[in-house]
Amino acid sequence: MNQKIIMAMAVLLILIGGIGIFIFSGGKNDEQVSNVSSQVEKKPAIEQVSVNFAVAKIGLKAGSIITEQDIKIETVLLEPGHWLVEEQEAGQLFMVGYVTLDNINANSRIRSSQVAMPGSPAYLSQMVTPGYRVYSFNLSEQQISQLATTKAGEYVDVYFRYNMIISGYKTQILQRVEPEIRRIGNFNGTKVLPILSAKKLLYMDQTGSNGVVSDINKMIKKDTKTENSNVAKPRPESSAKLYVELSDYDIKRLYTLDPYGDFIIFPASFAKNKASSTDETLPENIRQLKGKKG
Repeated sequence: MNQKIIMAMAVLLILIGGIGIFIFSGGKNDEQVSNVSSQVEKKPAIEQVSVNFAVAKIGLKAGSIITEQDIKIETVLLEPGHWLVEEQEAGQLFMVGYVTLDNINANSRIRSSQVAMPGSPAYLSQMVTPGYRVYSFNLSEQQISQLATTKAGEYVDVYFRYNMIISGYKTQILQRVEPEIRRIGNFNGTKVLPILSAKKLLYMDQTGSNGVVSDINKMIKKDTKTENSNVAKPRPESSAKLYVELSDYDIKRLYTLDPYGDFIIFPASFAKNKASSTDETLPENIRQLKGKKG
C-alpha cells in the first residue's frame, strides 16, 4: 500500500515538473518574440527620394543626334543607393542636340557617360568621319541668320568671295590682309566662287561661350594699347563659329585662298553651283561701281 502511494506521488511530481518546464519555456519564447517585435518597431523607415531619369524611347546608335522624340524624362521614388550617379546626372541635362557615344537600348536609362555636349571635344570626335578633320569658320551675323535652320549632321556649301582691281592693263585680286593695294588701281567688282560642296556640318556655336573656344581665345589674346577715344571704333565681329568636316586636301585649298578674301557658307543645294560676280548682278548701266566712267 505504501509503495503505491509513493509511486503515485512520484508520478504526480513528474507531471508537475513537466508542466512547470513547459510553462517556463513558453513564457521565455513569448518574451523573445516580444523583444524582436520591439526591435523591429524601433528601426526607422528609409525615406524614398524623387529622382529624374532620361529614358530612351527608341534604340539609339552611337553617333546619333538626340531629338525631343528620342527621349523622355521619368520621375521615380527610390531608396538611396538604388540608382547610378551617372543616370541621375543625365536626368538633369537638357539632352536635345547631344550626340550618343555608345549604342543605347530602347526603354533604358541614359547615363551621362553615354552622351556628349554639342561642341565638346568628345562630341566633335564622335561626329567626324574617320580620316577627316574638324575645321572652323568664323560667321558674320548675316551668315548666322542664313544658317539658322541648318542642323548638325546636315550639309553646307562653301563659297569664296574676293574683290578684283584694275591696275593698268592687269586685273588682280585685292588681298584682304593688304588694303593698301586699293591705291594701285580701281575697284572692279566682287566675285563669289563655289569651292566646296556638300560638307558635313558638325556644330554651330552662336555665342563663342563653350569651353574650348573661350579658352583658346584667352590664350591667344594679346595685350592691346590704350585706345584713342577720338578714333571711331570698328563694329565688333561676331564670335560665332561653324565646325565642318573636311579632308586634308580641302583644308589645304582653304589655306591657299584665305589671304585673298572671305568664305561664305550656305545650306547645301546638292546642285551644280555656279560662280556669281558684280558684272552679272549689277544692271549694265551702273558702270561707276565697276571703276568705269558713266
